[in-house]
Amino acid sequence: MSATLYQLSNENITVEFSNSIDTMIRAIESNLSPAPQHKKNRLELNKLEAIRSLYICNFSQGESCYNWHKYFQMDAITYNEALCLLLGVIPSAVELISDDLSSIIKESDVHHHLTSYMFFREDANQLLIRKFKDMSVIESQEFILWALDKGLILKSINGLPESKQRPETIKIQTTVNILAREIKLANPGIKKEWLADDISNRLESEYNIARKPSTIERRFLKNWKLL
Repeated sequence: MSATLYQLSNENITVEFSNSIDTMIRAIESNLSPAPQHKKNRLELNKLEAIRSLYICNFSQGESCYNWHKYFQMDAITYNEALCLLLGVIPSAVELISDDLSSIIKESDVHHHLTSYMFFREDANQLLIRKFKDMSVIESQEFILWALDKGLILKSINGLPESKQRPETIKIQTTVNILAREIKLANPGIKKEWLADDISNRLESEYNIARKPSTIERRFLKNWKLL
């Protein structure tokens, strides 16, 4: 059985969060100097630049966010990892965040915690605090059900919300997922194009479904690494 996939209800949140980080980076750069007291700000600047360039997902590029999707399959996640998921940030970015984001960051301390503050001030964090404050570890299933109920995430099939898929497409996608898992178990290092070719042959011979390998690769194997 294939893993359930999820997506953000508002995928523009990644663009908005990236723009907020850009604004903060420019503000830090305009006030930097070689003075020793600015060492902390230079550190924060490096962290923010790393998050912006390495950890924020571009959901228009399907597979590029494998490392975001995989956190939904874990048994438990930390509070900070949960917030990253809601912001479309790969949760391994928590190594750059020194604070517990469920705790209040006082305005007087913001300049010492600029990276953490960028996450803390997000609306998603205020919702998360109300539900999971003081929980250092959150059961993934509880988080997922809560986020679905709040409309923050959606179940998806082949990169589209479940409700927008035609029944025939859902049926083919489900069959492709089953075949892909079987083939990958037998051939762990198989390449995507070879996988699509094998699936195309089996769809036609076993299910009387004719789909070209190129169509399968493009439309039905967007998340093949997660299967």
